[in-house]
Amino acid sequence: MRCARALLAATLALGACREQRSAGPAPVTSASSAAPPASGGRPAELRAAENRRDRGVVGEGDLQSPDPAIRRAAARALARIGGEGRAGLLRLLGDEDAEVVAFAAYGLGWSCQEHEEEHGRALIARALTLPDTLRAGPLDARESLVRALGRCGTAEAEPTLVAWLKHPSMRASAALALGDLSVRRPLKEDTLVALTQAASEGLGEAMYPFGRIDVSAAVSARVREVATQRLAVDEPTRFFAVRALGRCGEAAVPELGRVLTGNFRDAERAEAARALGRLGDAGQQALLEALPRLQPAPGPEGLAALVSDGFGVLAVALQELQPSRRPSGALAELARMPIPEPAAPWAIARRVLRLRCLAARVTAPRPESPALLGCDPSPQSPERDLARLAVLRREGTRGSVRLAVLRELVQSRDARVRSEALEALGAFKDVEGAAPLWIQALRSEHPGTVAAAARGLAARPEPGNGPLDAALKAALERPWKPDEVEPIAALLRALGAQRFEGGKGLLEKHCQGPSPTLRANAQAALALLGDRKIRCASGPPLARAAPELLQAPARQITLETDAGELTLLLDPGLAPAAAARLTDLVEAGFYNGMAVHRVVPGFVVQFGDRAGDGAGSAGLDPLRCETSPLPFRALSLGVAHEGRDTGSSQFFVTLAPTPHLDGAHTWLGTASGDWAALAEGDLIHKARASR
Repeated sequence: MRCARALLAATLALGACREQRSAGPAPVTSASSAAPPASGGRPAELRAAENRRDRGVVGEGDLQSPDPAIRRAAARALARIGGEGRAGLLRLLGDEDAEVVAFAAYGLGWSCQEHEEEHGRALIARALTLPDTLRAGPLDARESLVRALGRCGTAEAEPTLVAWLKHPSMRASAALALGDLSVRRPLKEDTLVALTQAASEGLGEAMYPFGRIDVSAAVSARVREVATQRLAVDEPTRFFAVRALGRCGEAAVPELGRVLTGNFRDAERAEAARALGRLGDAGQQALLEALPRLQPAPGPEGLAALVSDGFGVLAVALQELQPSRRPSGALAELARMPIPEPAAPWAIARRVLRLRCLAARVTAPRPESPALLGCDPSPQSPERDLARLAVLRREGTRGSVRLAVLRELVQSRDARVRSEALEALGAFKDVEGAAPLWIQALRSEHPGTVAAAARGLAARPEPGNGPLDAALKAALERPWKPDEVEPIAALLRALGAQRFEGGKGLLEKHCQGPSPTLRANAQAALALLGDRKIRCASGPPLARAAPELLQAPARQITLETDAGELTLLLDPGLAPAAAARLTDLVEAGFYNGMAVHRVVPGFVVQFGDRAGDGAGSAGLDPLRCETSPLPFRALSLGVAHEGRDTGSSQFFVTLAPTPHLDGAHTWLGTASGDWAALAEGDLIHKARASR
């Protein structure tokens, strides 16, 4: 999946758990087998009910129990199940236990729709009466209350959050909450002024909202001034200042260029490169001028240094460059970097080939340019073919030329190339004769290829094409594995876009099915067929809780990778099923020899899909979301998913503060080691669990 195909864009996608998977070398016990009832008293019973999505098990006695462990389990269950449990959450909001309050607020923040005013008033009232001492380990009840108010986005939320910018124990979370609010409604100019004032007084989080909005000319100069001041403060929130500068137009180019080539964190430098790529000719010139300082030194030591954080920064700078009439010696040098000898470590050779192809992509006028074709001499080169696709998207080639290139690439042996080519096919409206390619891809045995074909077809449907309709229907009727949700969801959307009335029965079936993600996609597809009033409501609770709830997860996972030894420290208290699933897969050898398939420098590293296109899974029951109010900071571990209750074998590690992920993904623990040194394609040679 893609916790991120759009994780970076809107995030970096993020449909809440309320948003990547592959078959491994060793057998894994199926989670679909019957499991005995959970043991461990009432809290364990409530955990099992939460996992089965059965809010009816949570009773009045649980809400009033003198045992805080029972009330905590009840609050977690109601918050994660959602729906009609909000009445119980409103009652638990007044509890005296910090974890109970934190989960009650979190649940109310995510279930505000159609109840915004009621929830907003309750959250404000509780925040104002909450003792400063009410904390429970990593959970901060006050922070959860404030962030929930930002998600609700009521009329009272904005002025209240602005007032809280001056509150010593609320100011940081109030700034983050205003960032949450900014994606729901435009922030008022007075609010923006208050945020810049707070940032100038030392509140680094106050820069976060500016990285999520279009900064107007009226406040741009002030935002740029304050963000520049924040660059002098070496703290994690400096990342927000860099992102805010990227919204301030070409006037911010000098400061972003200084970040890119200066003594800053690699996540900040990568974000600066990304921002410069959006800032017109001035930004492009700054990227070109930075290349000599970013490129590796000649010789063996320079090549060895590619397996480090700096490689990702250079790769982002090259990705953001557009063709320029001004020659660049550094760009030419990168395109002609000597390919290492066969005896050289493959991790270094792979990085060199990627840099060569990224540099050739900038100067190539067409997908068949000799420099681009020669950037990697291997017969099958994903890096070369992905670069050719980028040129194809950029250049105004004719439809027949596009079709010829795409016909070649949709049949690539590499799953990533196939997926990208199929989605590119959907983006080109002038390409005729695409139907046979859609049909061939829909018949593929690879889930990611089917999903990409369905996404491309949904982008440019061909209503009335009988063979295409039949291929879609046949693909949906295949016996998919339990956690192969992504291709099914894409097929449902494509079926609706095709306006295929003959598939209505399949849509109605998924509308009544157990998966909330597939129900949502079926409802959207039925609306395209004219059934706009239909509501695919949740069905009965699941028959059994995940057997992982009965298993003891590891405390630490160690990965031996091309970039060195990396560790994951699991905290199973709030996500026991996810922690046990990761432990089981590690102990079964699932990740051994698997490549890291997704690295977005300055954002995230993701692993757990053997094919590499983001659609791989373990063939088990989907993991039910175990989301919580815990924040995603740099080096947080989370579960990747493609919608509510769709996780499987893919996990991610963040490389920078990512408040937009908070509460939308299952937080599972923390990571240590140089995760930023990883590049896509690096191998996990061996994974081991320590209990």
